[in-house]
Amino acid sequence: MPLRILMAEGNDVNQKVAQMMLARLGYQADIVDHRRRGARGDAADLLRRRAHGNQLAVMDGLRSPAKIRAERGPRCPPWIVAVTTAAFTSERSAAFAAGLNDFLTKPVIFDQLQQALVRGFHEVQATRAAGKGR
Repeated sequence: MPLRILMAEGNDVNQKVAQMMLARLGYQADIVDHRRRGARGDAADLLRRRAHGNQLAVMDGLRSPAKIRAERGPRCPPWIVAVTTAAFTSERSAAFAAGLNDFLTKPVIFDQLQQALVRGFHEVQATRAAGKGR
């Protein structure tokens, strides 16, 4: 499954764990540290490069999906997965209402990550086949 993965994570240990899990699945992720530099530093620069030059701000997880989707447009909608410690039903509902496509809670279990990637891949392929994507 060819996927390009961008991960915004501020915790060094979580970054390493996620990198190892993704490597087991044959993926590499571009990682931005949303805590350290904010919207004016390396994280914003990497987000802009990965979004094909679009100007994306680094912001909280519930505002980010709408901004990312607005910048990318309907022809190339990204598949956005929240990976969070927020596990309450109300938090999950808020994430989906904000435009997230999938939701995983920490600590992430390998099989759940793999299933989320498969769901994302199939949804992106279905969108493209229906002529909604590139």
